[in-house]
Amino acid sequence: MPDSSSAQTLRLRCQTRPGLNWPIATPPTHKNNILLIPICPFGLVFRAAHMFVQFQMKSRQKPIQGTSKCCLGYSMSNIIFYSLQFLPICRDDLVIGAGSNAGALLVDGLGDGVFLEALGQDFDFLRNTSFNLLQGCRMRNTKTEYVSCPSCGRTLFGLQEISAEIREKTGHLPGVSIAIMGFIVNGPGELADADFGYVGGAPGKIDLYVWKTVVKRAIEMEHVTDALIQLIKDHGHWVDPPSDE
Repeated sequence: MPDSSSAQTLRLRCQTRPGLNWPIATPPTHKNNILLIPICPFGLVFRAAHMFVQFQMKSRQKPIQGTSKCCLGYSMSNIIFYSLQFLPICRDDLVIGAGSNAGALLVDGLGDGVFLEALGQDFDFLRNTSFNLLQGCRMRNTKTEYVSCPSCGRTLFGLQEISAEIREKTGHLPGVSIAIMGFIVNGPGELADADFGYVGGAPGKIDLYVWKTVVKRAIEMEHVTDALIQLIKDHGHWVDPPSDE
């Protein structure tokens, strides 16, 4: 990890070399920087990936045994963030743009973070969108992870309503994953990677799982959310939600 006391934040600019159709950039002469690589115009993600590889090759150090930090097996002396600047835009389009551009790079390990700027959008929304993107790319876990199947004719309860209720009461548990599955046929298999599972076992009845093992069966709908919270507490993963004060 670079020494934060000597780190600088540098916003890079793309320059196109004659005869080439991708941008080039010269890395700074000193190390331990936070580099903001622009992704613009949107949709040309390969250009940002090319810049990442440029810095990787020019600032690589001695290979670290077993590292997966970079795709070529070298540690980086600089921290790479992707910078996305939006004109006035609706929130849904901003989330889609950030995910399809920066997310496509981060999910492959090409970078360390994202820096979003948008006219007319408040700071909390941009921060939450950034953290959601990092969690989706399995880079930083800041809230509860949910797995849910899409609703279909075989669903045995109101999936959207129950999911919203569970999220409201358990969304403050980073590191915990909860699967919410509509029916018993595919539910146990699809929740295999979750810590806790909530599966419709029969009309109006819910089965609760810990990993792949069912631990409680046929719980009445009106009691099941409290039973899920108690199950999380019994396994030592519960913390009280922060107060509003």
